[in-house]
Amino acid sequence: MIHAYVIMTNHIHLIVQMEADHKESLNKVIGDFKRYTAHQLIKTILEEAESRKEWILYLLKYFAHGSNDQRSHQFWQSDNYPTALFTDKVIWEKVHYIHQNPVRAGFVANPEDYLYSSASNYFNGANHGLIEIDLLEPYLPNSGFEFIPDEHRPIL
Repeated sequence: MIHAYVIMTNHIHLIVQMEADHKESLNKVIGDFKRYTAHQLIKTILEEAESRKEWILYLLKYFAHGSNDQRSHQFWQSDNYPTALFTDKVIWEKVHYIHQNPVRAGFVANPEDYLYSSASNYFNGANHGLIEIDLLEPYLPNSGFEFIPDEHRPIL
């Protein structure tokens, strides 16, 4: 389940939850996600009439050359930074932090105005954003840590 996300120009943040009976590790799931999205994005670059196609493919090939893998293009960095979130307070702090990324970058004044973020889902409902998410409120019923809209919080 995806609970929160932001897609920036050079990185992505996700807050996801794996089912309790899920047998695979989070690193395996992240690896599968990266392989699938890289394949789809490279396929799109190859098929679309993009004026920067050759330059983009050159860079992706260049970064793959220094890699230990046998791939022809490298889209994602090979390392991951997964962090387990154990308390409701920390979860909400991370949700707020990732939603503030586009504001700190100067892309938008309000987090919910950034198209590639789940902030609008939290302000306007789970199905309002670009990607449907599972809002956290149902999973944190007794947390005592209430979601406070960003306009009422200090920018970190």
